[in-house]
Amino acid sequence: MRALGFEFMRRMLRGQLLQIRDLQSRVYGMFPDKCDQLGVTASAPVEPKWRKDLRWALQDAKHRGLMRRVGSPKSGLWERI
Repeated sequence: MRALGFEFMRRMLRGQLLQIRDLQSRVYGMFPDKCDQLGVTASAPVEPKWRKDLRWALQDAKHRGLMRRVGSPKSGLWERI
């Protein structure tokens, strides 16, 4: 799931905004077959394991210069650079 999340962020357009709470459903929308193999659905509650993987993917993208946090610290809003 971490690799799928990073790939999703890599494919985002520059300047596009991302809410952390929407990340699972957006990754599922781009990679439905791979998510089904992992047991992830768009509507089910986010399992802690997948949530942590997606947050680590976001940190990977941040460290590689793809994403940056915008808004207030607790807004959960990120921007593709």
